[in-house]
Amino acid sequence: MFLKPASGGGSLEAGIARDHAELTALLEQHREQPYTEYMVEEYIVGTPATIGVLDIAGEATVLPVHTVETDREFYDYEAKHDLHLRRETCPADLPDLTVKRLQQKALQVHRLIGAHGVSRVDFLISPDGRTPVLEINTVPGLSELGNLATMGRAAGIPYDELIGHVLATAFTKEAYVP
Repeated sequence: MFLKPASGGGSLEAGIARDHAELTALLEQHREQPYTEYMVEEYIVGTPATIGVLDIAGEATVLPVHTVETDREFYDYEAKHDLHLRRETCPADLPDLTVKRLQQKALQVHRLIGAHGVSRVDFLISPDGRTPVLEINTVPGLSELGNLATMGRAAGIPYDELIGHVLATAFTKEAYVP
């Protein structure tokens, strides 16, 4: 199983449990943390992939696929914050059919939840070809060295322009839906 907080981000307090005893130990270990709710999902071995969806002039534009490899047990907080612990590829070196399928799924998830402006959909690409959606981030990091900026550059969108597209959508959503 893969355990992660229901809120938060960056894989903080996430971990792998291979049996009930390890799950209990993980939960006990995190008892003092500020998170009160956790998600438990199937642990899938695979390559992390992420895809940004950016509204440009009212059109949802799917950015190139970004993949990450690490020698750590999973793409954890340390690997996400230490360039030496990961290898990134954008656009990803994947078969065209896989790229197309991932991009279609990212756009579908973006639209399904009513995302607006920008989102980033995270996947795993398993060795058997499955590409499950892990989550959607409707407030993805916007740092100049972050995943979204990397995907933007791969699509030919400079950082300042990327931020401009995000800002241009700040007041364009027709209605707020809680």
